Amino acid sequence: MASISVSAVPVSEKILLSRHEAAQLLGISWRTLDELVRRGEIRIRRVGGPTRGRVLFSRAELQRFAEGDSRTNR
Repeated sequence: MASISVSAVPVSEKILLSRHEAAQLLGISWRTLDELVRRGEIRIRRVGGPTRGRVLFSRAELQRFAEGDSRTNR
């Protein structure tokens, strides 16, 4: 059986970020990030299921928010 080697992708090259990484990128707390998601100002991607899946943040979505683009899919 062949083994598969997986190397970690640097955060600067990731397309999808964890909650901690996204908050760090925006320079805000994860609690503030959660509030922005709750208000519909930042969209999330749920991977692994609609209710218990992992919540990830698109780098493009975070960039849109940071640049002040008011167009959202609420």
